[in-house]
Amino acid sequence: MGLRRGGPGLGATGWTRRIGQDLTFKIDYLDPDRYGVQVDGLPDGFYTKSIHAGEADVLYSGVDLTSRAPAEVEILVSPKAGLVFGVVRNPDANQPAPGATVVLVPNDKQRLAIPAFYHQAASDQRGRFNFKNVAPGDYKVYAWEDVESTAWMDPEFMKPLESKGEAVTVAENAQATVQINLIPARSERQLGQ
Repeated sequence: MGLRRGGPGLGATGWTRRIGQDLTFKIDYLDPDRYGVQVDGLPDGFYTKSIHAGEADVLYSGVDLTSRAPAEVEILVSPKAGLVFGVVRNPDANQPAPGATVVLVPNDKQRLAIPAFYHQAASDQRGRFNFKNVAPGDYKVYAWEDVESTAWMDPEFMKPLESKGEAVTVAENAQATVQINLIPARSERQLGQ
């Protein structure tokens, strides 16, 4: 598991700890701040369902340690993650699009700044892709011929591309299928002007 200074988004400083066999972890001597909690390395089929500090759900907001009070954090991991799979097609050639950068982008505004809610894959030779360990919710799938890494987390970059995404709803322990058209490299440059 890891902590990110400044909250669950793209903080500058991070700490990681292994979760012990007794399913606990401890991080001492943190500066007063807000810290996002992220659980990495979950087995297939699992996702982080909730993170609580006391009574507060801090999955989206992070743990507030500005008062210097110690915080006990409880993380609930569910074995009922969703799965999204599909095919990227080149609309000009009406063929599968191998090697595309395919990204699952959350619709929920609270999730947009949290990298853990995004999933990225490359389409295979038949244009196929899949995302495992997806938290339930509403998403859009985008597929680019060429895109700068993490550009999809920039609202200004994504605004002109909203109509290019394919909506998908992921339920607990369910599979969702989507077919998405490739966004050509020239289209991205034209839209960004």
